[in-house]
Amino acid sequence: MPFNKSTAKERLQKKLMARKAEALDPASEMLIDLAEAVNNVQKLMQRRVDENAAITELGESEAKLKALLAKKKEKDNEAALQQT
Repeated sequence: MPFNKSTAKERLQKKLMARKAEALDPASEMLIDLAEAVNNVQKLMQRRVDENAAITELGESEAKLKALLAKKKEKDNEAALQQT
């Protein structure tokens, strides 16, 4: 069988394309893994933001409750003084 230049070139191109595809597969998988990791970090950051907002809201509610309790105590003391 005589050496066919175009066939040899085609075989080399096919091998090259196959190697490129093999090289891209791990890179693609790494990009997917990286995207998943970034997504997980974003979820964790959002959770932290939500937790901080809840803590702030709790602190504000606690302050309001303390103020209301102080007013009630003051009114109770005034009522006790008026009864005596």
